[in-house]
Amino acid sequence: MNTETLHTTLHFSSFFKILEDSEKRLLLAILKRKEFKKGDVVFSESQCAASIYILERGSVTLTIPGNYTIFVRRGDVFGEIAVINDTVRLGTALARSTCSILELNTEALYNDAIIPSKIALKITRVIAKKHSSLKLRRSDFSTLEIIQQGESDFVEFKSTLRFNLMSEKMDSNIELSALKTVAAFLNTSGGTLLIGVADDGTINGLSLDNFTNEDKLLLHFTNLLRDKIGEKTLGFVHFNIVHIQNEQILRVEVSKSNSPVFVLFQNNEYFYVRSGPSTLNLKFSEFYNYNLKHFT
Repeated sequence: MNTETLHTTLHFSSFFKILEDSEKRLLLAILKRKEFKKGDVVFSESQCAASIYILERGSVTLTIPGNYTIFVRRGDVFGEIAVINDTVRLGTALARSTCSILELNTEALYNDAIIPSKIALKITRVIAKKHSSLKLRRSDFSTLEIIQQGESDFVEFKSTLRFNLMSEKMDSNIELSALKTVAAFLNTSGGTLLIGVADDGTINGLSLDNFTNEDKLLLHFTNLLRDKIGEKTLGFVHFNIVHIQNEQILRVEVSKSNSPVFVLFQNNEYFYVRSGPSTLNLKFSEFYNYNLKHFT
């Protein structure tokens, strides 16, 4: 194991700044490096918690049921709260790219013969301080941060709201695409929709949608939600216009609904859910089973 790289990571991590160099060196001999490919699960909800993790390289998202997503960055520690509380995992950690992750086993942390209690106490205090002020909601992240992390189970980008880039004209099917995503987030575990951003994260803005002003755009989107999804869902959907690189982006924050939500299109109703980073339309038989498990 490259101890120089490990030492750099510990130095880089604000979590371990409280430790002295000699204490960091002690940890070097204990930490284990694990490699993950994009899409790999680091740990999953309800799994027994036996380790604390430090992201050495790559990108990880930690999702917690009930609308929470944490974007883990290099040097960040994650998975620690279940260890401290001696509970099962509260969420799922997913590799968003090829990752190198350092593992600190719980037994080592609480074994004075391996890690002196003085060091364990320092680490525990930092964890307590971190969680006393931690903001877990996606809405606490800047729009640019979300764009940089890319699309995921809880994040989706749409280039426009109503302008079809292929036919170069306004198209209700483009509006339907955005509504499908909103409904899927409502029917699953919530999420963030950014309109004005291409799939690859390029910021296009909303100029092609040709609204005369921002108020007109927001009113149009409100009417789409009310007419195609239902007024009762407005309490679960919050949106505003943000400006990045001199471009407008419509940011839509969606919470999980407490009842099934359908999209009305051409006199038919459709039921959408999220499956990983995709939006799926369920058949009636599939909806029946999903409804029993998800809303009852």
